[in-house]
Amino acid sequence: MVSFKEPVKVTIQLILRRLVEVNEKSQYVTIYSGVMIKWNNPILRWDPKQHVDIDHVHLQHDRVWVPDITLYNTLDDAGNLAAKIDTAVKIDSNGNSTWLAPIQLKSECKIDVNYFPFDHQVCDLRFGSWTYDGRYVDISPLTEQLNFSQLVENPAWDIMEVLVMKNIGYYPEPYPYVIYRFVMKRRILYYLTNLVIPCVMISFLAFLSFCLPVRSGERIALVITMLLSMTVYMMLIFNFMPPTSEVIPLVSKFYLACIIEIALCLVATFLTIKWYYNETPLPTWIDFFVNKFLASILLFKQCKCTRGKGYLKCKTGKNGHGALKENDIISDGGMELENIAGYPQGNPMFTKSAKRSLAIISNKIKQDEEMNALRQKWEYASKVVDRLFFLLFLALFLMTVVLILWTAADSKDEAYRKTLLKSL
Repeated sequence: MVSFKEPVKVTIQLILRRLVEVNEKSQYVTIYSGVMIKWNNPILRWDPKQHVDIDHVHLQHDRVWVPDITLYNTLDDAGNLAAKIDTAVKIDSNGNSTWLAPIQLKSECKIDVNYFPFDHQVCDLRFGSWTYDGRYVDISPLTEQLNFSQLVENPAWDIMEVLVMKNIGYYPEPYPYVIYRFVMKRRILYYLTNLVIPCVMISFLAFLSFCLPVRSGERIALVITMLLSMTVYMMLIFNFMPPTSEVIPLVSKFYLACIIEIALCLVATFLTIKWYYNETPLPTWIDFFVNKFLASILLFKQCKCTRGKGYLKCKTGKNGHGALKENDIISDGGMELENIAGYPQGNPMFTKSAKRSLAIISNKIKQDEEMNALRQKWEYASKVVDRLFFLLFLALFLMTVVLILWTAADSKDEAYRKTLLKSL
């Protein structure tokens, strides 16, 4: 006796063949898989002995009843399996029906680009009856494990885990459905070689501009070129990312940090060049804090200028900071007029004219001495801050790289936490 009070028990299983595509910009996943649906139709039962030992038959699906199993979160017309599958249904003598066919499924998937390209993605495929609620059709997974025997690996993604579970939605009638939850990990080699490593190299080359002489005019051109290169590479990231304002991808944070650091490097280069060619009086705080305090910390030899009787003596360290060589002596005009051949010793006209000329020469020498000493101090200060900026930016860049790698290492734990929360 056939009873229509009990719901039809339908089981479904996916036989995964290939993960075709994970589209970040359009936020969907495409999977090529075999699907197997089983149920029992008590009306289609017979005794094989009465039918020449025929224990099963194959009938087209449009000639028998089939459950209207649908991919709920589909993005195309392939979601209705009954309309998409065109294979026959195998029915045995007990009414057990098996419907097996290959199918390509395109499902919507919320892409979380927070950790891109070190990210894990979680995508769901939800199967259930579209018109029959749980009072008529009760769907459940055939097994709790997905069949990977025919899986072809994807070059961009690794399938880490597939969770199979049953859930019930109320609208207000109960609608049972089966969830296949895919946890996927992105393969990062392509993005490391094409996005991350070039960014590191460009940033490092920009910081090496501090190793060039301050007087070199190519320093600014080098930093500007590196800055433009970073902007070009950052535009390439837009080809992979969906247009979202919810989160900033990890690689975009890295590029943005590097661009800011290179821009600050350009500002620091302007400052060191300005100081190097500065001829205004040196502020006391720069002389003390930069030329003495910072110079001693950064292992610079002190540049000392002392005035002796009738001369200015400047000593610089072996590192070459300062324009004057060690023990250079420049007269400051402290001289006496002696006999000059061809002129009487006591000629007042000659003595007055000679003293006036020597005074002018002496003043000029003093001004040149003071200007050279001032230039030495500015050049010395520029080289001190130049080394300081190099060490600061290098430390900041290394901290940025370590922070990015540390954050990337946490992406796996975050993905599994997100998977667990979605399962609750």
